[in-house]
Amino acid sequence: MARELVRWVGIGAVAFFAYKSIEVLAGKTTSSNIVFSVLTNLKANQYFGLIFGGGGIFYGYKQKELRKKTVERLQSRIQVFEKYIDIRRSSSTLTSAGDTRPEDKL
Repeated sequence: MARELVRWVGIGAVAFFAYKSIEVLAGKTTSSNIVFSVLTNLKANQYFGLIFGGGGIFYGYKQKELRKKTVERLQSRIQVFEKYIDIRRSSSTLTSAGDTRPEDKL
């Protein structure tokens, strides 16, 4: 309960101070207006799209690598448990990283 109260009071405080900082600048020409106009003239949204798109692709690639490493690290342990449950269990013939064997690919 107290945790939620602190959280919402913090969010309210941030919102209040953000509002007050914008209110002070209302109707005045500042350097922020100049920076904003320069960014819009440079088509910043295209750059943001490229940055976030590239970042998403990089993040996905790293997640794929991490998943393969984790499968490889845990696969021997899982095989032991599976053999314990069913001693006649056959192998799926996947690689240790969980990939399809190269000779099985079309």
